[in-house]
Amino acid sequence: MRVSEILSMQAGAVEHHPLGETGADQAYIAARLFKGSDEPMGRPERWVAPEPVVRAVECLEALSAILKEDTDGADLFVPIQKLPSSTGTVSTGAITRRLQTFARDVGASLHEGRIWPLSPHQFRKTFALFVARGDRSNLLALAAHFKHISVVMTSRGYVGTDFELHELIDEEARAETAVALDRLLSSDWLGGRMGERIVARNHAFRGRAGEQVRRDYIRFV
Repeated sequence: MRVSEILSMQAGAVEHHPLGETGADQAYIAARLFKGSDEPMGRPERWVAPEPVVRAVECLEALSAILKEDTDGADLFVPIQKLPSSTGTVSTGAITRRLQTFARDVGASLHEGRIWPLSPHQFRKTFALFVARGDRSNLLALAAHFKHISVVMTSRGYVGTDFELHELIDEEARAETAVALDRLLSSDWLGGRMGERIVARNHAFRGRAGEQVRRDYIRFV
């Protein structure tokens, strides 16, 4: 979910709805979708919620109840009014700052000598890559879950296409292909008859002289 959608969650956000005629129930998060919506306060939407998410919301409800005396609403993300910087609402910027503070406090691994500047949107991309790498047949369901374009919820599920998501996956696939080609062309030994043929032609791509040639060829491919 986008951070704006998460921040719109209120107490009682977890809903259970029957899955067709199976007799089973599925948990959903009820919140609001702002991107692409004509409604100033966003339009109500539901997101599929696995059990860890349900537990997280329950914990958040218990924690926010402690601070309810300082607020008038039913928002799950409650600001600490006693802090000088508190404005009465929790903003996207505040969530980003808290993520970065959390990463620093828990000693997150450094990237090029510094803590990676975390942002909520990066988790969406990570989740998309995780699902897409596991099974490409999940893309339509993922596009519906991400709600990048208008989709209609019917008894048969979501139908839609997510161009931004496909571009992201294609970019990742190209990067992985480039790494594989680099290893292939710089190798001194490859198994099998085809491997022997490739190695026999790899001399132009090896060593310092061939490094730029190899890069240009991979970029071309």
